Amino acid sequence: MALSSIGDEPAAPLYDERAHHQEQRRATRGTPWLLAVILTVNFALSIAGDDWGLPYIWHTDEKIDPAVHMIHEHTLDPDYFINPHLHIYAMALAVKLAYALNPGHTVMLSMHRIWDLLDPANPDRRIQYMAMRLSRGLSALFALGTILTVFAIARRHWGEATALLAAAFLAVTMGLVNLAHFGTPESLLFLMMVLCLWACDRLMTSGRTRDYALVGVFAGLALATKYTAWILAVPIVVAHVQRLGRHAISWPSAGQLIVCGVVGFLAFAATNPYAFIRWSDFLYWGFWFNWYTGTPTGSLIGIRRSYGPYFWLLIDCLGWPLFIAGGTGAVIGLARLWRGPRDDAEGRGYLIQLAWALPFYVFYGMSPHHALRFIMPIVPSLALLAAVAVTTLIARARAPWQRRALVAAATLIALYSAIYTLRADWMYYHDTRYAAGRWLESHRYSLTQRLYYMEGEAYLPYFGEPFPLKFFPFMDDVGGFPGKKFEDAAAAFYATATDPIVDSNFYWDRYLDRPWVFPERTAFYRQLLDGSNPGGYRPAARFWLKNPWWLDPRPERIAPEIVVFGKPEFLRALGGHVVEHVER
Repeated sequence: MALSSIGDEPAAPLYDERAHHQEQRRATRGTPWLLAVILTVNFALSIAGDDWGLPYIWHTDEKIDPAVHMIHEHTLDPDYFINPHLHIYAMALAVKLAYALNPGHTVMLSMHRIWDLLDPANPDRRIQYMAMRLSRGLSALFALGTILTVFAIARRHWGEATALLAAAFLAVTMGLVNLAHFGTPESLLFLMMVLCLWACDRLMTSGRTRDYALVGVFAGLALATKYTAWILAVPIVVAHVQRLGRHAISWPSAGQLIVCGVVGFLAFAATNPYAFIRWSDFLYWGFWFNWYTGTPTGSLIGIRRSYGPYFWLLIDCLGWPLFIAGGTGAVIGLARLWRGPRDDAEGRGYLIQLAWALPFYVFYGMSPHHALRFIMPIVPSLALLAAVAVTTLIARARAPWQRRALVAAATLIALYSAIYTLRADWMYYHDTRYAAGRWLESHRYSLTQRLYYMEGEAYLPYFGEPFPLKFFPFMDDVGGFPGKKFEDAAAAFYATATDPIVDSNFYWDRYLDRPWVFPERTAFYRQLLDGSNPGGYRPAARFWLKNPWWLDPRPERIAPEIVVFGKPEFLRALGGHVVEHVER
């Protein structure tokens, strides 16, 4: 007889584990398909325009040079220490595959060798394109891994809906897509960084030694990609202290943290062996050079900070709508941590993400050295927090119309971000170097037969055929032409120069942005740009790209301002006015 039939309370229904799992599967049935769509959209955005600049190599930080060096010299020594070596080894594998598929051919790095590749029938052209496509495609794959990891983090801490929205927001983030176009270390850094943040939750919840080791592996590999990853030590220590409180420094708890550090060191050493084999070069270029270029003379006193520039660069990375949503998520997270608790899934998620993003911004904001790629490591966290802000506000909404409005806002944010990123992709196909090269070639014999240049070859216009150029090294050779020696070389140049000069703001901005570092070079460019130089040069033709005011991404290394400088007779041949070519 049932207990209820003799006056007892009805028996509670037994927990049906099978029914529970079936319900979970039904609730998440569409997730794999939606995630696949999100990843496909990101991959398509990341490879659109991958032939940008080819067969020339326009991005000076793509690690094709050390990769080719290693292959030709049959060595594992990249002979380069400004960045760590993990990404260079990954690049070398991609380039090595191109060599294996094109035996007897080689990648060309300098312009006078690349000119032969402008002929579609040249047999070396195929390996040039394949090597660059594979190395850039590798970055696109790393971006997919970053999105998947952010999805996993968001699902663990905030649930399935937030995870999908976070993945969607990050997939259409301009900064992530922009850097996924290049064979540079950033995309691999983002992947290792978010994997480390994902593993920090395991450290905070279980506290097993193997979890500390896992965190150490990802932190070490992130540091092996770029030195800026050392700030991952902050969320690691925060996670350790959050779990243990005042016992965090007691034995054996401190021993687990030591295990994390040792494993991280071993992961770094295994993927950067030449940092120890050639330790003096590593110490100079890896440490002192980076410190000096980030903070002139190695001092943080009396220099311009980058908090303002990084604020605007974050807006550029994300676009205004996603930036506002991400900032809202950060504010909600700080308020949530202030109220507590911090040891539930949501609290842990906020704590880990903010313990990474805020210290990174605070520390690197002290430096005058700023670029989109330098602040990008915190953007995955901001995209995640943007998704958290939307789903949190929807959950708190009291009226159905409020929920519908927030869903519509999230849709518009994702849609605007996708259009914003598409516009950035459009810029790869309309880089100003293409237009400048066409114009110069069309006026090659009517206006000039030779061009002077002082910047790197990567910043020159795109020439569809060999073009007569003359390089003057006194600007770029900082060590060989310091101070007074540079001024003497510049005076000698102006005394004899007759032909037009071509230059780019991607180059001269490095001096105009930091005039206290090389004041003599800053003065040279100011006089060249305003026409007050002793040689009589003035801007004669200007090529630049203008986006609509409401859709104005500035992807890194795309569409510089190109200026051709000429003497008065050159301007008279142009009709007496400056040629303005604007890509729209």
